[in-house]
Amino acid sequence: DFITAIKTHTPELLEEIKGIADGSGIDHDVIMMHQLGDEFFFNSEYIFAHKCSSIGIDKTDNHPAIAGQNMDIPHYFHGYQTVMHITESDGRESMVLTIPGHIGITGMSAAPVSVNCNILMQLDYARKGLPVSFIVRGVLRQNSYEEARDFLHRIPHASGQNYLIGGEDEVGSFECSATAIAEFRPFAEAPFTYHTNHPLVTES
Repeated sequence: DFITAIKTHTPELLEEIKGIADGSGIDHDVIMMHQLGDEFFFNSEYIFAHKCSSIGIDKTDNHPAIAGQNMDIPHYFHGYQTVMHITESDGRESMVLTIPGHIGITGMSAAPVSVNCNILMQLDYARKGLPVSFIVRGVLRQNSYEEARDFLHRIPHASGQNYLIGGEDEVGSFECSATAIAEFRPFAEAPFTYHTNHPLVTES
């Protein structure tokens, strides 16, 4: 049951998915399943080699805050990578990396807030909660780094995932699972952070 959490935390995305289904002529349930890539990995016996890496550097006197990653998507996505420029009804703007029919894999907003993702298959998952793609878009609707961080802490997570959140002044790396959330910094007061597909501070 992912729908309950979606209705609670990102209800506007259900309308977007309905629009994708109506516009494409593809069954709504198929389009909904298309959004659940990470949840598919956790809830099936499908084994996938994950090789994404993220890095973030806090703002200094010499450069702005920096966040980025390599996105090693499945081979069947290759050639279909798309960047959406979204302007919402309230004027919010964001740039979202995706593939056709999908609401988003990673992205950044004009707030400024950015989000990068690394799946953590070793962590606890649930058959309910907010799926990763909805969390990505939910993060991008926040107005600041602090709001994005708080959003990660108040939602139920369906899948194990590290979210590297970028803001105007700082970048944070948050390991999230169905049962725990923890921030990773390589050492106290480190002005940078990074992550791959292996949990560093969370065991469940």
